[in-house]
Amino acid sequence: MTHAINHKRATRELVRDLAIYVAIGVTLVVGIGVSVVYVPEKYWISGRWVGLVFATLIIFGYVLASCKRFWRRSLLWLSVAAVLLGALHLLDRSIKSLGDIQAALVRLFPGSRVYGDCVHTRVV
Repeated sequence: MTHAINHKRATRELVRDLAIYVAIGVTLVVGIGVSVVYVPEKYWISGRWVGLVFATLIIFGYVLASCKRFWRRSLLWLSVAAVLLGALHLLDRSIKSLGDIQAALVRLFPGSRVYGDCVHTRVV
């Protein structure tokens, strides 16, 4: 009898977790759809930066999922927060230095124009 009750509870928890994951996914898709429709194109973010953000989410999500048994320990959360702050700091520094990199590319290649993340050379 106890086994049947535990099985029902486990099934209920799996269904609840699945519902939460589906809700998160639907929210993300709707948010992306709304932003594509209503946000002007001049405010769109480069695909490279979006990819970097998603890669960061996947990496940290994998680490947290693999350390589930340590979730109740504050050391895990402090460590993850410290590493995430370090990653955000590096990302911030790279975004700020992107303008310097573009200026250096223009100085190195005077006949080129820099657009976003790449260099386009004019044909004369």
